[in-house]
Amino acid sequence: SKILKLPAKQIALGGYKIHTYFDPDKQSALKGALENEGLLFDQAGISINNKTHGVEAFYGKSTYSILKSKRQPGSTIKPLLVYAPAMNENIISPATRILDDEININGYSPKNFSKRYSGYISVRDAMKKSVNIPAVKTLSYLGVDKAKRYCSRLGIDFDKSDNGYALALGGMTYGTDLKSLAGAYTTFANNGNFVEPSFVKKIVD
Repeated sequence: SKILKLPAKQIALGGYKIHTYFDPDKQSALKGALENEGLLFDQAGISINNKTHGVEAFYGKSTYSILKSKRQPGSTIKPLLVYAPAMNENIISPATRILDDEININGYSPKNFSKRYSGYISVRDAMKKSVNIPAVKTLSYLGVDKAKRYCSRLGIDFDKSDNGYALALGGMTYGTDLKSLAGAYTTFANNGNFVEPSFVKKIVD
């Protein structure tokens, strides 16, 4: 209805054929993988083809619309909001070493998940181990506004109140949805070009 700007009833009766990117093999694999891990209520998974930008598989359990539900992205936001933009701005490289120690930025004192500090650590290792302090420090070098501009161009929406360094750790007011988060990651596989993911390939009458 949104794509054609027509009422659903008119589409149903009009003989339209809607072609999607659905891949039954990938759907089966995704469902199996999630259920083998003990899929909990309100959890979901999605598979997006990096070349076509089409959603090939989608599975979850919820009484709400999983596509519309927003959650805190946690550390999955670090490459999108912090590291990729900072590299693009030549502020850091994968080999840049950042001091992983206790910090306090205007009253904000984040901790590492392990509650331990590594001293100087490369950006590459900080990303691999998802260490919090280097991510927050890198965001402070880059600037919150610039980081948000980059991330917004990848399809991630922010609330007006999302202005603190907690953003580096996924601390958003409302969070983001699964399709937007996964879609943003396809940018890395497409030479930095973002294309919004879609379920529909084409519609013919």
